[in-house]
Amino acid sequence: MIFHFAVGIGLIIATLVIVAKIINIRTAKKAEHIPGVSLLSNLSLFLNPQLNFHLYSERLIPTLEKLGVKQNGGGHLYRITVGGVNYIINTSPAVFHEVAVSKYKLFDRPPDFCALTNFNPHSKEANSLFGCSHEPGVGAWKRIRAIVDRAFTDNNLRKILERGTYDVVNNLLKKWRSQPEGQTVDASADMDATVMDMIAQGGYGIKTDCVNGNDMIFPRMVKNIFRTMLLFIVMRRSIVKLIPFAKTYYYFWPEWRKLLGGFIDVSRQRMLDEPGVHQGDILSAMIKTSDEQSALSTEEMIKTLSDLTIAANDTTSATLQFALYEIAKQKQIQENIRQEIDALYEKRDVDSKDSLPTFDEIVSEMPYTKAVMQEALRKYPVAPYIVRYATRDVKLDNNTLIPKHSQVVNVFRIMHNDPEIWGPDAHEFKPERFVNDAVFEKVPRSAHSPFAAGPRNCVGKRLAEMEIILTLSTLVRNYNLELFDKGEMETRTIITAHPLRALKLKISKRNIQ
Repeated sequence: MIFHFAVGIGLIIATLVIVAKIINIRTAKKAEHIPGVSLLSNLSLFLNPQLNFHLYSERLIPTLEKLGVKQNGGGHLYRITVGGVNYIINTSPAVFHEVAVSKYKLFDRPPDFCALTNFNPHSKEANSLFGCSHEPGVGAWKRIRAIVDRAFTDNNLRKILERGTYDVVNNLLKKWRSQPEGQTVDASADMDATVMDMIAQGGYGIKTDCVNGNDMIFPRMVKNIFRTMLLFIVMRRSIVKLIPFAKTYYYFWPEWRKLLGGFIDVSRQRMLDEPGVHQGDILSAMIKTSDEQSALSTEEMIKTLSDLTIAANDTTSATLQFALYEIAKQKQIQENIRQEIDALYEKRDVDSKDSLPTFDEIVSEMPYTKAVMQEALRKYPVAPYIVRYATRDVKLDNNTLIPKHSQVVNVFRIMHNDPEIWGPDAHEFKPERFVNDAVFEKVPRSAHSPFAAGPRNCVGKRLAEMEIILTLSTLVRNYNLELFDKGEMETRTIITAHPLRALKLKISKRNIQ
């Protein structure tokens, strides 16, 4: 009995392997004009195909070249066929511009990515800001994006800074001031907590104190989002349901939904109690815009808030950490920022000497600090790659055919550090690249795309930039920063890129006149 059962299972597995192999061969033939390799991924029967994204690192292309695979003549394109999918690895800014901008209607987010970002196990069809189109260039995401875009206007960003972000940054300063002179701080933990407070305050209008270890319910819930994402990256949802320890994360949605639903109710009540008063947060601006246009349903609102929280959390914190590492490492960069921020304060009257930089000052009077942020995003792109799915056969401007259903993996980690684009010093951290217009104008279009490009670029780009510039300039104005560990920055990628080790800084107070 057991023998026959084992034989039966063996035959089933063998059949599945053969079928997978046939599918892989047929899929590879559609893109055989693009040099590459075909791999049989039997595990894809059980694992989420998104797991293959972890192949797309800076080690991938050298590995392919060692196997004798050369890029095609029309552009920096390579192919990996695995699990019945053609992944087209792209390191060309020109190709990325086509995929994301000029031919964006022919490409979509990969279906597996859309499933990955749907955390509600009870609703597979939830409309989403990060969602896929049901047909090329069309989808609910456009309606949602139009509403969300209006929540990120300059006027709203000013209010968010004034009514929330300033308090968060001042709270971080207060914590650092409480440290003994010359104390070492865990900058990674402090940036994580500071950004979480910014999301709560600027995103939801909820005041938290994560930087001091208080009000930790919200950050714990956000961590559950990422744990759930990791499970969905590794395994298919149908498999996750069968794992006892995974059910805790898989079914956290009702609790998360209840939390966000409460935030929405509180925001609506505040708007009723204070009609005409700008609340200074993204949620209230979204509610107002949604009421004026085609309204978002409660489920769409919750899903959109989840998307924004995911997009803002680790990315902003990691960029701050990468920038602080280089600022502490290179004293001249630190001094240049300090001169810029000190000059700004020297022009102020006595009454405004103690207030943080305004929105207009950040935009127009802090070009060097902005360049430091841009260079951090170049050298350490927190989104190392962006994937787009071909909804039909697409011929690129270089005459390369991208077969329907292929996934184009645009590898920013390579584009942003390519000596052919940035020069022989591409591996060095030089903010001057973004200060000197004559230098930056030589860079190909879309070569620097840390926030992606086109209609589906990062909706919160401007807010993230404001928060990063404000935080960096404020810390450098008030403190001398020095690395505790003099080693080189190493990164790891789990969905987004982060420092491999916690960033520790030795801080000493400056005498500010």
